Amino acid sequence: MKVEFTIKANTDELDMLYQVASEFETMINEEIKEWSNNMITNYNSLLKEPITEISGRIDWQNIPNAARQVIGKKITVIREFDLVYAA
Repeated sequence: MKVEFTIKANTDELDMLYQVASEFETMINEEIKEWSNNMITNYNSLLKEPITEISGRIDWQNIPNAARQVIGKKITVIREFDLVYAA
């Protein structure tokens, strides 16, 4: 499964946006793992095993205006993980 989240900001502070995206990435990973554990332990879920490995990346792009001047940045946090269902 692939999940994407996009953060847009009217700033040239790429380092700041990367820091926010990195913290967001950590929060997303924790929530995905907690959700899968919760599905297995508290519900009659078809998930066979909890999610333990999450991969992905952080991509960024400039946001131009009509005159092609950079007016901000767009960062996309991409998380990928496998859902293993019981047969």
